[in-house]
Amino acid sequence: MPGLDLLSERVAPTGNASAEGLKRVLGAPALDRLSVVVRESVQNSWDARQRSQGDTVRVQFSYRDLNEAQSHGLRNLLDNQIPESVFGKSLEAWLAGDELSVLEVADFGTVGLSGPVHADEMPAPGEPAHFVDFIRNVGKTHEQVEGGTYGFGKSSFYALSQVSTIFVDTVTAVADGVVRRVMLAGLGEQYVAHEDGKFRNYTGRHWWGRQEGHNRIAPLTGEDAEAFARLLGLPPRSKQDTGTTIGVLAPRLGQLSSSDIATSLVRGILLNFWPKMVPGTEGRPAITFSVCINGQNHRIPPPEEVPPFTYFVEALRRVRSQEENPPTAATLRTGRPVVELGRLALYQGPRLTRPSDLMLTGEQESAGERLFTDLPSAHVAEMRSGELVVRYVSFEQLPNPNWEWAGVFRTTSDGETERAFADSEPPTHDAWNVNALDNREHQRWLRSYTRQLREQVRAFLAPNRKQKPHGYSLGRASAALGAMLPGFGSSDVRSSGTDSGGSRRRRSTSRHGRLHKPRFREYQLIDGQPAAVFEVDWTPGTEVQDRMRAELQPTLLYEGRLVNVAELPPGMGVPRVLAVRSQDDEADVVWADTRVDFDAVHQLKLLITVSIENELAGGLNVGLVP
Repeated sequence: MPGLDLLSERVAPTGNASAEGLKRVLGAPALDRLSVVVRESVQNSWDARQRSQGDTVRVQFSYRDLNEAQSHGLRNLLDNQIPESVFGKSLEAWLAGDELSVLEVADFGTVGLSGPVHADEMPAPGEPAHFVDFIRNVGKTHEQVEGGTYGFGKSSFYALSQVSTIFVDTVTAVADGVVRRVMLAGLGEQYVAHEDGKFRNYTGRHWWGRQEGHNRIAPLTGEDAEAFARLLGLPPRSKQDTGTTIGVLAPRLGQLSSSDIATSLVRGILLNFWPKMVPGTEGRPAITFSVCINGQNHRIPPPEEVPPFTYFVEALRRVRSQEENPPTAATLRTGRPVVELGRLALYQGPRLTRPSDLMLTGEQESAGERLFTDLPSAHVAEMRSGELVVRYVSFEQLPNPNWEWAGVFRTTSDGETERAFADSEPPTHDAWNVNALDNREHQRWLRSYTRQLREQVRAFLAPNRKQKPHGYSLGRASAALGAMLPGFGSSDVRSSGTDSGGSRRRRSTSRHGRLHKPRFREYQLIDGQPAAVFEVDWTPGTEVQDRMRAELQPTLLYEGRLVNVAELPPGMGVPRVLAVRSQDDEADVVWADTRVDFDAVHQLKLLITVSIENELAGGLNVGLVP
């Protein structure tokens, strides 16, 4: 395909916004550059979704080193089309290097960058102007306020690039059909160049495409656009695959390995967009994600599998169900006449084991990043009605360090209320700032929300909240259990005698073998309810039998001592055995209620899941039976 044409923007007689100014409008966001790009790109993809179809949006993140043919092709496309500036020298040096890399964000199931391709052209009635808003205009937002905008936040893509250059490849519907458009854009510094016998000022903004007369440049279309996509190995798109791929040349990723890049992307997706991964009433997620690093796909686990997002998911489900049970679930309202601000839900449970591959080390500055540490969660995720996380607000932790909590606040979808919260956000959409609002009524709404949130959380965490009768709360149990695991214990039964509840113990040792002391393994969340997993080892004895049988007795801390569930008062919630299996899932294990029959010939490890009821501490007794 022929090379690209370059248009460098000259400063108009009336003045222009400089490229440096556009790059600075993001300010100093709390997140790193890659995280900001993850937020901005997905927010824009969500706002550009195909609203009439209701299909799931698909977003693909890809990092790759261009192969020799792709690198050669890109150099040829830009040959002799480099600005005579410091920016141009930087781009030229990168192109001359041995390794050219690109980070791409591709979305499918969206409308693509539609509308006119020149900023001075008016769109048709009802037609969006996504292309010029993203490629040409500075600070222009669009009507939808659920997520991001094609405004200042687009500068985050240039900020991530070491050479401040990106490309877009979009398939979109226009009046006469479906078109593919490709264009490159760069943000350099303001500079002076000699042209037509005069020195002239340039803004530092540059575009590559096809020249259309004086001072006008258009994107590649038709076969040229298809050829560019094939040349650089971009995601294939048919006319039905409307959407956009944004490519960041020479991304600033430091010394991150391929694995580190994938992990950073997965963290960013989970942190900002876990609500979009939780299936709604239709049974499917609003957005599906994928991460591919140099041709290798990396799994993005569902948020319910990644503590502490497990509890955020539970809180979100309560928000969606419109449950009313203050302070754990409530609608926040203000004013006269009454204005509904949104819904809040708070959920607590045992501190769940974090996935080691996503953990961050060292001290983390932001509340969101601290969710990827071993610290117990004590956060509320704030989001607008579109369910894109704005920020995490930190509060007081629960008294028991082995328990944690999470909350979700989602604004109402009412237009004016939604607009008030949206207008309070900075370009990076990561805060609600009442001082950013001019409307005094809107200021009052946000102040009322902040006050009510504090009150609801304070009531939720109150140390004198109502306790279950005749029992010990899990927070108080840690002191009573002494050497046992704080909050949930385990008991060993090795010989005949009387247990802590006064009942006859079963033997756990015989000539046929020995059941070892149950050991706490981890907390889990099963169908929205907390549970504890214990592991019990079996060692065959001197007289091996093919099969053995054991009885499992969940216990509960009641009136200062561990007792069997049979001794608890009627109507009191009691722990139950939820599941029994072997660790390797290969041994023959038959389980029913509190009895388990297992293959006794070889050593094995049983995993026993026990429910946690009413936040009360408990444990597990095991014993062999005839």
